[in-house]
Amino acid sequence: MRSTKNSKGITLIALVITIIVLLILATVSIATLTGENGILTKANTAKNQTTEAEEKEQINLAYTTVVADKLHRGEDSTVTAGELEKELKNQNTNATVEPNSSPIKVTFNKSGNVYTVDGETGKITGPTNGGGQTPTEPEKSELEKAKENQTIFEKETPITDSSNKTVTIPADFKIASDSAKMIADGVVIEDRNGNQFVWVPVDNMENFKPTEGYYNDSLQSRLTGCTEPFASGYSTETNEYNAMKQSIEENRGFYIGRFEAGKDSNGNVVVKKGADVYNNVPWGNAMNDIEGTSNTGGKVGAAKLSKEFASKNGYHGVTSTLCYGVQAEKNIYDMAGNVCELTMETYLTGDSFRRVRRGGSYICDVSSYPVSYRGYSSTNFTEDCMGFRLALYL
Repeated sequence: MRSTKNSKGITLIALVITIIVLLILATVSIATLTGENGILTKANTAKNQTTEAEEKEQINLAYTTVVADKLHRGEDSTVTAGELEKELKNQNTNATVEPNSSPIKVTFNKSGNVYTVDGETGKITGPTNGGGQTPTEPEKSELEKAKENQTIFEKETPITDSSNKTVTIPADFKIASDSAKMIADGVVIEDRNGNQFVWVPVDNMENFKPTEGYYNDSLQSRLTGCTEPFASGYSTETNEYNAMKQSIEENRGFYIGRFEAGKDSNGNVVVKKGADVYNNVPWGNAMNDIEGTSNTGGKVGAAKLSKEFASKNGYHGVTSTLCYGVQAEKNIYDMAGNVCELTMETYLTGDSFRRVRRGGSYICDVSSYPVSYRGYSSTNFTEDCMGFRLALYL
C-alpha cells in the first residue's frame, strides 16, 4: 500500500512540473516571436525598411531626373513640388505630392509613409510613419511666416526661404497670399493698392546682358545693333539705368510685373489680374512727354507712364521690361500671346534710335513669335498689339 501511494504522489508532482515547464517554454516562444527583438518583430521591421528603401529610391530617381532635365535646359537646378510630382507620375509611382510644399512633402498611398525632400539639395527625410524615423516639424522660414501673417513691411527688408535663399521685400509691400514659399518658385509681392510683382533672381551679373531671341525656330541677331538704353533717350535715363543696374547687382535680382501693365477706370496704370491691358501706347521721346504732344501722336509714352506709376505708388524706381537674359517664368502671366512689350533697350538703325520690344502678341503665330522674340519700334509708333510691362528695382 505504501508503494502505491508513493507512486501516485510522484505522478502528480511530475504533472505539475511538466505544466510549469510548458508554461515557461510557451512564454519563451511568445517572447521569441513577438518581443522587441522577436522573429515577427524583426521580420516586420525588415519589411518596413525594405519598403522605405524602395520609396526613397523612387523619390531619388524622380529628383535626379528632374535636375538633369533642368540643367540640360540651362535652368536653375532647384526642384519644385510640381516638377517632382510630375516625374513621380511619369514613373507610375503610387505617391502624392503636397502642392507648393517646401520642403516638398511626398506621401506614399499604400504604406502611408510621408517624406520631406529638399528641393535644392535632394536630401530626403523621413518617413514620419511606417516604422522609420520621425523627424521634427521643420521651423517655418522667414518667407513662410511673412506670407502666413500677411506682414506689410515698414522698410526694405531681406528675408530668407527654407533653402537660405534671400529676397528683399520693398517697404509697404507684403508677400501675396498665393505666392510661392520658395524663391525659385516665384515670390509674389503686393503693395497696398493690390499691384503685384514677381522676384527675378540674378545670381550672376554676367547673365544680365541683352539676349537674342528666336524667330521661326532660328536664333536672331538683332540685338547686335543694340546699346545700353541710355545711348539715346531722355535726360535722366543714364542715371536711372545705372541706379537700376547697381540695385540688381547689390540685391541679386529685381521685380517684374506679374501682369502686363493695365489700366483702371480712371486710366491709371495698374499691375493687377483682370485689368484692361494698357495697349496702343508708344515708348515716348522723353520722360516728360505729355498728352497732346505731336511727337507721340497725342499719346502718353510708356516711359512717362512708368515714371508716373512709380510716383503715385511711392516706389523707388520703376522702368519698362528689360530684354535681358534672365529666368522669369515662375508665377508671371501673359508672357506670350497677349501684347508685345516695349523695353528700355535702344536699337540703332542708321542714325535713328528705336526701342526694342519683346515677345509676340495676339495677332502673331506663337511658333514664329515666341516669348523670346525681339523686334523694334520707333519711339512714337503705336499698335493695338503693343503694350509694356513694368520692372521694379529696389
